[in-house]
Amino acid sequence: MKTFNVYLEDRSTALIPKGGTLEDFLRSLEGKTIKQILDDSSYMNLYMGNKYGIGGAREGSDKDATDFANKLVRFVNRDIKSMRPEVREYETDQFKEEHDYESYRKARHQKAVLGMDRNKLRREKRKLEDDGLDIEDYRAATGEYLVPHRSEYEKGKASISDEDRERINEIDKEYSELEDKIDELQDFLSNHPYQRGMSMIEREYDQAVKDYHNSPLTVEYLTDDGSKEYDELVTAFAKLGGESETVIDV
Repeated sequence: MKTFNVYLEDRSTALIPKGGTLEDFLRSLEGKTIKQILDDSSYMNLYMGNKYGIGGAREGSDKDATDFANKLVRFVNRDIKSMRPEVREYETDQFKEEHDYESYRKARHQKAVLGMDRNKLRREKRKLEDDGLDIEDYRAATGEYLVPHRSEYEKGKASISDEDRERINEIDKEYSELEDKIDELQDFLSNHPYQRGMSMIEREYDQAVKDYHNSPLTVEYLTDDGSKEYDELVTAFAKLGGESETVIDV
């Protein structure tokens, strides 16, 4: 049975040509999926990371091999932008107008503001409670040097003034009211036409990417298409000492 390190090393060389021309190697990928190539690339990066350390610079043939694998991924994955366009459908003015984006935007802004107000209350309460905590008494009673957050300490041992306790009670009430308002806004946003439409489109994009990555590669797709990605692949292959039927200026 192979050890993980041996398995990892085997997978790390799956994208390295063993001979022949670049076109021979690409034809050997027919029937594989883009996902398989992406997975092999991930294993290769993991192996190199173990060998050189995370972020460590590759050297010599390892550097050239990694560069070739990265260029191969770019080439086979070149149509990914058509599956998930840079400008999403839900970002267009027409979609926003049809799905009442303005009320959605205002609700999101209001929720963000209330969230900041909630954080302010949380910090204020923490300060009031921590101010009432006698650090030296705590260390003497427990023998521990590091003082935990006030909520983890027995409230009875803290010296909090009546005025501060009254304010803490007010904060608890205000905090609860804010939580209710935030929950209401979240319900509104979750059921908003814009959110539902956006979620549906994102699912369609995700499915398109999944289908694209899991479809078997064809010989036609793996041939020279005149793209920049293919030219870069030819250059990277040449650094490995290989030859290509494609001639480019480098």
